[in-house]
Amino acid sequence: MTTPTRRPWWAAAALLLVAGCQTGVDAAPTSQTEPSSSGSPTEKEPTQPGYSLVALGDSLPFAGPDCGGCPSFATLYGAMVEESAGQPARVKNLSMHDGVTTPVLVDRLRTSDTLRAAVAGADIVLISAGHNDTPWNLNDDPCDGPSGNDIDWSAYTAECAREAADGFGRVLDDLLTEVELLRDGAPTSIRVINFYNDWIGWADAPPEATPATVAVLDAFSAVICDVAAAHDAACADTYHAFNGPDGASPAGALLADDYTHPSAAGHELIADVLFDVGLAPLY
Repeated sequence: MTTPTRRPWWAAAALLLVAGCQTGVDAAPTSQTEPSSSGSPTEKEPTQPGYSLVALGDSLPFAGPDCGGCPSFATLYGAMVEESAGQPARVKNLSMHDGVTTPVLVDRLRTSDTLRAAVAGADIVLISAGHNDTPWNLNDDPCDGPSGNDIDWSAYTAECAREAADGFGRVLDDLLTEVELLRDGAPTSIRVINFYNDWIGWADAPPEATPATVAVLDAFSAVICDVAAAHDAACADTYHAFNGPDGASPAGALLADDYTHPSAAGHELIADVLFDVGLAPLY
């Protein structure tokens, strides 16, 4: 059975090119084109009063045209931090709307002077990664391999889900290690966001996709939170906030019209989940 593609970021990227770039704190490139680092030490951005917040990762934090012009959860969370702390929270949304996978994100963080300077100077780092690293989005995964859009859901087992999640966990560990190196021991509130299931409730999803995707999301969610804990970072559990305690409920109105990116309500919920985990070690 041929399953319709779940790679809508390409269509969304085309929409962004037509609509033009965002402005303000939610602005982010559709692709990363920064030159490679010269090898010189990373220079932090100038220190200012209050907190610097950087969102890094895939297109889920991008917002803007994905949700009818709504503010991203990074912006909403920054406002919450500012009100709670009584200090300014400057938000820089560096999420990438180009289908970036986490290995590519790690490479960009290692070579982009702009990204490195932003993270080096960030008191709060939000990381959204993994949505594009799931087996159905890859052709070298341990579940159905090079199947393209003709997904073989019968090949999705608990074992291959764990293997895929463990492989992703090693890359996420590399990403968090790079963030820690850039922060160079400075107190940093690192928040890693696991991701939700956007198959359940999607009109074009076959019934057999539900147990397969739940197995994968369960495995990825656990690994994301375990890797975050190993780096003394907090895990923001978006997965269960969107899909319920068993991970099997449709996200519904929490997703935008493309049934992939968060809606305005979804961004608000993610901001709430982030705020609920606190801001240690900053305060």
